[in-house]
Amino acid sequence: MGKHKTVEGQIVEVVRSAPGCHLEDVVMSCPRVSWNEVFAEVDRLSRTGKLLVTSADQGGYVLDLPKRRKRREPASNSTKERTAAAR
Repeated sequence: MGKHKTVEGQIVEVVRSAPGCHLEDVVMSCPRVSWNEVFAEVDRLSRTGKLLVTSADQGGYVLDLPKRRKRREPASNSTKERTAAAR
């Protein structure tokens, strides 16, 4: 890990390279960051929707990045007109 990466950047990099990893795996992959700092950043990223956190079967937490959704294009006027005419 580069020494100038933010804690967020380090966490995202670890999870991107190992989707479904455990919180403890992330902590071990960030040796210059305390467990408390990693946990606080994981909590923040989870609350902002940048990271998915789920409970593991044997305890602990599994981390993943959210799937990117394709943006839906707004319906064109002709589509809206057809929908209105069908009513």
